[in-house]
Amino acid sequence: MSNVKYCALLALVVITTACSSQSDKARSLIEKDLKNSSIKWLSYQFVEISKMDTLYSAPTDEKQFARWCNIKDSLDNAGDNPSEEQKYTQLIMNFERNYKKRPIGWTCNFKFSSENKYGARYTSTYYYSFDKDIAKITNQADITPPADKQPNI
Repeated sequence: MSNVKYCALLALVVITTACSSQSDKARSLIEKDLKNSSIKWLSYQFVEISKMDTLYSAPTDEKQFARWCNIKDSLDNAGDNPSEEQKYTQLIMNFERNYKKRPIGWTCNFKFSSENKYGARYTSTYYYSFDKDIAKITNQADITPPADKQPNI
């Protein structure tokens, strides 16, 4: 019985370590990126990083995408014809079932605080995506809610 507990504990440690290393790699890349951005780096404070999530491919093949658009247009134009609507609905379901998404990277949200040029502290949240090895930032976007939508603390 003690071997089972030992194995379970070891598995938990390994999984926790693997997850934290992804977050650590992402945080390191993000902080390097922020150092080169327009924020006042000396006032930077880390707030939080979300759980790393898998980024999947989209149906970007031109033929696949064109076929998808044609099916959707045909469904929209089917009008009140139930047999046509059923036919195109079935085509859409087949397309979605046969599409094989594949992992292409990782994503996370990153929250930090800093000072603006007037010295007032503000908090920002950014969305980041990374390549499979978390060696390069592939996309980023400021997703900070407007000031009037932020909770009062």
